[in-house]
Amino acid sequence: MTIDNYDNSKQDSSKYEVSGTGDGRNGDGGLPLVQCVARARIPTTQGPDIFLHLYSNNRDNKEHLAIVFGEDIRSRSLFRRRQCETQQDRMIRGAYIGKLYPGRTVADEDDRLGLALEFDDSTGELLASKATTWDAHNDTLVRIHSECYTGENAWSARCDCGEQFDRAGRLIACDHEPTSNIKGGNGHGVIVYLRQEGRGIGLGENSRPTTCKT
Repeated sequence: MTIDNYDNSKQDSSKYEVSGTGDGRNGDGGLPLVQCVARARIPTTQGPDIFLHLYSNNRDNKEHLAIVFGEDIRSRSLFRRRQCETQQDRMIRGAYIGKLYPGRTVADEDDRLGLALEFDDSTGELLASKATTWDAHNDTLVRIHSECYTGENAWSARCDCGEQFDRAGRLIACDHEPTSNIKGGNGHGVIVYLRQEGRGIGLGENSRPTTCKT
């Protein structure tokens, strides 16, 4: 499974993963141009490691995230081979397979795990293989989550944003949720984390109603 897609017929595939001019022309509805610029492995206290995928876009300077459970769920634009880049460049931005270890020099192969990525020779696109990439036909849990500082970090009881975020992570990590018997992601899933505090109004404006109520 790859977590971003684009239309090669409309955009230079070496740059972006979501098609459109970004200005509403050509019937694209003004879709933003989005690119995954980095990936970082994060050990957690809840169980499986997660991978933070950092995205840039041509609409604002916000750093939206995809919080990915599963090393084999990959970003097309991040893993796409780029001109004149080295294997070291790929490892630095997180476009590697398997795990990093001292002395490793090749991003596209993990000799210890016996894994290797495959690419289209003409475009540099990552080729999805069942051996290295999560099968897109598998059911995959995805949550779209809007940033909420007070709910996630200040234990606010005025919203349930933090509870929803925590439950999404637990549900993706587990095989099934015992209390509800809902089928979980068993370690595979994605939380799309949108940096739009108060659904875009910002922390200051979002705090005013809270201040009035206290």
